[in-house]
Amino acid sequence: MADNTFWIAALTGGTAVLASWVTSRGNTRAARSARSGRPSRSSSTPRRRPFANPLRDAPDEA
Repeated sequence: MADNTFWIAALTGGTAVLASWVTSRGNTRAARSARSGRPSRSSSTPRRRPFANPLRDAPDEA
């Protein structure tokens, strides 16, 4: 029983450390983009259409 407790604690601790690292990287990136004064990459790119519209995307006939 003690062996299982150790492995569960190790896994939980490792997950917490990994989550903290991922969060700090995201916060650092957000702070850098806020300091630069440029809009973030996601807000400056146009949204993609979820599907193709064959009537709108059809080539023009001569």
